[in-house]
Amino acid sequence: MGFGHELDNKFIITKKEAQVFGYELNYSIRNLYHTFTNAKLQHHNLYNKKATGLHVFRTFIVPEIQYAGGLEIGPQQPLNIFSLLIFSNS
Repeated sequence: MGFGHELDNKFIITKKEAQVFGYELNYSIRNLYHTFTNAKLQHHNLYNKKATGLHVFRTFIVPEIQYAGGLEIGPQQPLNIFSLLIFSNS
């Protein structure tokens, strides 16, 4: 028996000539206050994307549940991947 909390951390390193680092953090809570509502807090700082957000959603589990939906809040900033590439003529 658990509480439905999940913490997921990732540290990302590319193994190319120009190493690029990234970090992902996801914190999820399932069945929030016994309402079948799930919540997820995330922070991603990757080489091609920076995002921080809060997601709250409820799915149809059984036909008796009348309402379902979700809400997502947070800015997302895609980065130009070409600015991170290093070209050489050698």
